[in-house]
Amino acid sequence: APPKRGRGRPPKPKVPLPPGVVVSPPRPRGRPPKPKDLLAPPKSKSVSTGRPRGRPPKKAKTGTATAPPPPPGVKRGRGRPPKVLPSVGFQ
Repeated sequence: APPKRGRGRPPKPKVPLPPGVVVSPPRPRGRPPKPKDLLAPPKSKSVSTGRPRGRPPKKAKTGTATAPPPPPGVKRGRGRPPKVLPSVGFQ
């Protein structure tokens, strides 16, 4: 039995070429290289604005600046307040 080559369609059997035939190289993959121009001047580095690129680093937390304590008074609950039922009494 031929060796297993994984799943999928099996490869086509190759037809032997007659002797003396030159096989061309396979097509290159990916982006073709840019042509080298020897007369072109070398690229100078672009002038930067002095600001670093990308996301700025996080600042270190300082322990001195804490939130002020909440003012004393009515404590507010968290989340949705309960539904207030309307009073049914008539005068």
